[in-house]
Amino acid sequence: MEPNNYKIFVSGSFRDDIIDSVKSVLPNTDVVFGNSLPDDEYDITVIINNDGFDFEVTEDYIANHKVIRVHPSLLPAFNTSTPIKDAFISGVKVTGVTVHRVENNDMSGLILSQYPVMIDSYTGYQQLADEIIKLEAQLLPYVLKSVLEDKIFDIVDFLNGNKTHNCGGCGGCHKCGE
Repeated sequence: MEPNNYKIFVSGSFRDDIIDSVKSVLPNTDVVFGNSLPDDEYDITVIINNDGFDFEVTEDYIANHKVIRVHPSLLPAFNTSTPIKDAFISGVKVTGVTVHRVENNDMSGLILSQYPVMIDSYTGYQQLADEIIKLEAQLLPYVLKSVLEDKIFDIVDFLNGNKTHNCGGCGGCHKCGE
């Protein structure tokens, strides 16, 4: 297989932002969305917070495939089916995105990356949800690249590769409006 010519399966609803961001970091990558475990062989399976995810990931599947999960909270906090809503309602000032390996069928495993999202007194629920969804798409390809290349993820790669303006932050936050 040529470098950067991977096949990635993503559980859940189709998202252009995921495809675009993955292809920006991993050109020539096939990204396929679905709501059940694939019969075909993929280099990695990505589960996005159980979105559209109504099937069990078996121990056999986990043992024979690379599986990672993108969860819209800083795990272990808000490991629920509605983590953004739960974080917002609870009044926490920091939430974020976690990407981790799935090592058991209870969806637990080694955390590969976490990135925070600050919640100030002016942040509305939809603004928070939009920012987290955007961050999922931004962070995922850098973690995928490290997992597929069998390297340790370095947040500096994400920060340097994702910077699109000069606010000094994540490259697209609500603080600067870009």
